[in-house]
Amino acid sequence: MNKSPKLAKFLLKILSSREKDEAFLGDIEELFNDHTECQELGRSRHWYWWEIVKSIPKFFKDSICWRKTMFEIYLKITLRNMKRHNGYSFINIAGLAVGIACTIFIFLWVQDELSTHIPGPPFDGSMRDILDAEGFVHIHPGIHGVGDLDASMYDWRNPGVMVTIKFIQ
Repeated sequence: MNKSPKLAKFLLKILSSREKDEAFLGDIEELFNDHTECQELGRSRHWYWWEIVKSIPKFFKDSICWRKTMFEIYLKITLRNMKRHNGYSFINIAGLAVGIACTIFIFLWVQDELSTHIPGPPFDGSMRDILDAEGFVHIHPGIHGVGDLDASMYDWRNPGVMVTIKFIQ
């Protein structure tokens, strides 16, 4: 009794998940043994690999078909339960929405805290007060000692050059 290629068998075991797919693996093993009795081992292994490669699209099609079917079933069950227990569903969905909104606001607040407000020139070209204009500088994480940048060397708060903006009329 000759052994079939282990890599091909492993590939087929990964792709097959249900009992009928395991039956297919047993059938192809049996056919491989019959094929080896009639022909040489190299041709039989080539045949075995070809059968595995031919079966891959079927496994993917079945997998996608079953996933779609199960998703539809779960969606029907979810909608039926939401209709049956509408108060409970409203509380859960509202809690989820509030939780997601709070998470977004927290991320926005943290981003605002990690950026630094600096005055910038007004964009419309008017001579309004420069203190009303505002820009943002996002400091690299290395400035805070997290990355590989030395804070004393690259920190923008200790400038080496002073930039002055003058308005010419």
